[in-house]
Amino acid sequence: MQNEIAAIVRALRDLRGSAQEELAEISSQANLSRLEQGKTQVSLVKLSKIALSLDFDLVALVALCQALQDGSSPIDVMAKASKDLEGFIAEGGLQGLKRHWDAGEGLVKRTRGKPSSPDRIRAVLELKASGMSKAEVSRALGLPEATVRRYWLKDLPG
Repeated sequence: MQNEIAAIVRALRDLRGSAQEELAEISSQANLSRLEQGKTQVSLVKLSKIALSLDFDLVALVALCQALQDGSSPIDVMAKASKDLEGFIAEGGLQGLKRHWDAGEGLVKRTRGKPSSPDRIRAVLELKASGMSKAEVSRALGLPEATVRRYWLKDLPG
């Protein structure tokens, strides 16, 4: 998407009548020049700063990029994005998001590794009780041996 971003940033600068130097606080002129030539990738953080500096909505900028890449209309891209958002909300995505984002604190820390599955724990413990070794349980369930070892000493979930 480098080339699409390059074209859109150039078009926005043309519309705004702004020179690369006006974006100097975001990045060096050499980096901006490479960006506008499609020779470098840009982080979302930097793209957000560029959009803000050019007084243009980041979502609209990304929609324009997607439209150029797909050969579609930016309006169609935004309509699809709107449908995706509606689906996300309808499926309870906002409630899920609240588990991962605290309005006052930001990103909620998560525990390391995958969350334990009561069904997997039960399956491991049942095979253990049947006399299988950890390696056999690992092969039978398609679980990593480290996971089997972690579940091996647990109690059956309620």
